[in-house]
Amino acid sequence: MLYEGIAREFVNRVQNLRKQSNFEIIDRITIKYNTNENFKAALEIKKEFIMNEVLGEQMDYVDFNEKMTEFEINDEKIFVLLSKV
Repeated sequence: MLYEGIAREFVNRVQNLRKQSNFEIIDRITIKYNTNENFKAALEIKKEFIMNEVLGEQMDYVDFNEKMTEFEINDEKIFVLLSKV
């Protein structure tokens, strides 16, 4: 249940970032993210759900990059970088 809540909140934040980035509704995206091990596990377990919701082609855990956008979910930091496919 906790993983589902994290995944839904992550989807919400990614969708908002898509809008801020002026992506079209139909644009396919790749997601690069960095976070702690607990959130990484949640995102990997719910990866299929996340990808379907945000039209994701690929989602990878990567080293932190200063171009990433920072989110907080349940007081934990998640850093995300989106790109169009």
